[in-house]
Amino acid sequence: MRSFSTKRSLTKLAVGGLTTFAICLLLSATAFAAPRSDGKVQRQADRALRDGDYQAAEKIFRELLSKNPHDKEARLGLSFALLKQRQLQDAYDHAARVILADPLSARAHALLGSAILAG
Repeated sequence: MRSFSTKRSLTKLAVGGLTTFAICLLLSATAFAAPRSDGKVQRQADRALRDGDYQAAEKIFRELLSKNPHDKEARLGLSFALLKQRQLQDAYDHAARVILADPLSARAHALLGSAILAG
């Protein structure tokens, strides 16, 4: 009888612990998920990159970052624009900031490596 009660208590404890862990994981994921930038402005910046107008793209990405410093897409776009203008240290710094927030960002790692190799 006692072992059944112990097993039941352990099961409740395990379920409670897993539930708490899942809630903490969900809250931490939403805390790091920065809101996306203005879609229209982001498309303008992407168009400037495609057209090879890296100075205009840099300006637009900097404006987006002034509104939302946690916008990873804008920061990566800025890093790419800076890389294309051979501003390697700044390109490296912006890619590294994204990696600090999102260590699994393949794009950030690629830009970081490109800045290193170009230097």
